[in-house]
Amino acid sequence: MGLFDFFKKKKNETIEQSQNNFSPENNNPAEKKQPEIPIEKTQEIDEQPILNTSERKIIMADFQDFKKYSEYVISAIMLQHQDSFAPISAYEELDGTIKGFVFMLSSKTGRYAFSPEEAISGMKEKFEKLLPENKIRSFIIGYHSQFNNDENYEPSTEQENFRAITFYCNFGKGSITMINLPYKYGEEGIGYAPIAELTEEENNIVFNTQLDEGKQYYTERDEIKPPSIINEYGIEIESANEGRLGDLWAGTLGFERVSQANGSFISHLVAAVFVSGEEKVSSEIEVKDIESDFLLLRSVEDKKNDMRTAFPVIKTDKSINVTMKTVSEWNHMENMEGVIYGSGKDTFGLTFFATDYSYNKEKYKTSKNLDIQLSGIILHAQKHEDDPDQEFRTSENFTMYMPNQEVNYIGGFDFIGIVKNIRPVSTNNPVLIEGYMLDVQLITYEEEEDFFTIEMFLNKENSELIIEKGMKITGLFLLQGKID
Repeated sequence: MGLFDFFKKKKNETIEQSQNNFSPENNNPAEKKQPEIPIEKTQEIDEQPILNTSERKIIMADFQDFKKYSEYVISAIMLQHQDSFAPISAYEELDGTIKGFVFMLSSKTGRYAFSPEEAISGMKEKFEKLLPENKIRSFIIGYHSQFNNDENYEPSTEQENFRAITFYCNFGKGSITMINLPYKYGEEGIGYAPIAELTEEENNIVFNTQLDEGKQYYTERDEIKPPSIINEYGIEIESANEGRLGDLWAGTLGFERVSQANGSFISHLVAAVFVSGEEKVSSEIEVKDIESDFLLLRSVEDKKNDMRTAFPVIKTDKSINVTMKTVSEWNHMENMEGVIYGSGKDTFGLTFFATDYSYNKEKYKTSKNLDIQLSGIILHAQKHEDDPDQEFRTSENFTMYMPNQEVNYIGGFDFIGIVKNIRPVSTNNPVLIEGYMLDVQLITYEEEEDFFTIEMFLNKENSELIIEKGMKITGLFLLQGKID
């Protein structure tokens, strides 16, 4: 989970994806090729003037202070080009050194988002405490705002309101300076207007700043922990306020089919499940399933909170005993959905999306051990072969699985497994879905052949591999489970 991943994403798909994909460990702004920043005058931003000396809005002394932060202005632009919109900050130490600062999420689940307002407020509180203690000289906070050549410095939360990068500047002189870099999205990318408060010469100084490829710009970090409690049963209940089920659907229906339909296919399918599904639970929580030989297409409705969700469930009759350690409740779904973190057979780690959480949540929260039916959805798979250039060679029966950083929040694992059994499956209810059910051995244990072997579905559109019994495969799967 990346450093900026916890900031609140709104409903817009573009903003959600962009913030989830940023991780400073492998996306340091200086490591990307620095583009030439277009300073443009478009119809919507051409009212931003390049000021002459007599029209200045900030005094020269303030520009000298602001100029020290030029690298972080460029960094904010670079992060935007990497589709990261989280607030950033930097401060000046007493010796003149400038250091970048951000918040970092410390979470087992990694799916708790702070809003931009909360992040900005936390940064202000931190630095405004250090200034009078004479521990820092100055600071700036950069964030995307609704500024439109006016005095609206409110943070942007919807894509249509992303209009400028605003820098909240406290240069330690008893006043606040707001400096704004307007921009506009166009067909050829992002067009930036000159910084409204600076002269042409000053704009050139800032925008001609080059980032140091070897420099880590955000080395100062504070950990933020999501709300959590350990209940009387010794189970940690942790809040999550973001998480999506798109990969479950794409793994079941096929990535190409889903992407070509641009989401409409899933929407129509979900509507069919809500209308045609066979009702399983009748209470405040209504569950409906469209069932086939290997698959349930499930809809869940929380009538009390007027909330709906839907997801595919891979059927299985195999179960193992799981020790519950952490329950991650999805607050943004009114706690209808949850992900379980624990250990199987009191030995190996597990994370799975609980397909029965809406009506079994109390059992998950109050039972330290449960028998869980586990199944998987393979997102992609290929034949495993050792790299001939590597000295390390795996044994013929070597297997393994490990959490995938990007989708562990929903039970995602990279794996090397052995196909113990395979059968073609298909359904035409309500749409055609074809693939294979695989029994995949994930742990090799000589004393028990099927110590950890689970049934997984692979949509035939998601892999060109001709799978055979006994083949060793590698790839990525999502683990799901329900109480037996």
